[in-house]
Amino acid sequence: GHSTVSLPPVESSLAPPTPPPGFAQMSLHELQQQEEPTNNNKTMDSPSFQNHHARYFVVSSFSTNIPVDLAKIVVDIYYPTLSHAASQLVHYYCPNTQKSLSVGGAHAVCTSEIDVLLQLTSLEQSQFLVKGVVAQPGIQSSVVLLITGMVQSSNVAAPLPFCHSLTLVSCGNGQYQIHNDAMALLTE
Repeated sequence: GHSTVSLPPVESSLAPPTPPPGFAQMSLHELQQQEEPTNNNKTMDSPSFQNHHARYFVVSSFSTNIPVDLAKIVVDIYYPTLSHAASQLVHYYCPNTQKSLSVGGAHAVCTSEIDVLLQLTSLEQSQFLVKGVVAQPGIQSSVVLLITGMVQSSNVAAPLPFCHSLTLVSCGNGQYQIHNDAMALLTE
């Protein structure tokens, strides 16, 4: 099944505290030391994310509904940070992430850290009003979020509806990072 989360609208008019609550920071070295020896996944060696200083969305070990709790944490951190300090968000993405942004008929997909960073910073100064969040458990301990609302962008006269899909993967110990990110700004 899936869970629908009712969250109050999030207005990103204030910069988030530094560092924002609900995440942990780890150096790449610490992260690699935590990897299990059976992990043959070489994604941490990806040259595009080589100097990645990972940050995580952290869910309490007491959580009885991880997708819903994670959704609240992501919404509370992601949109205010995107509006005021977008470059900080790149650290919440997995090394092998895929991110896309669609505006009307234009669609851009990126996989390198620099391209993800450029895509994120293109939305800085935008004001996001989250109206709906659907949170579902995904495959292999992942969580899938579908977030809808309105965005007022500095380069568009009127607010536009947006639809944002995120797949967050578990990194252990209640820590999650973004693996897939697809945002669409809907134009008429």
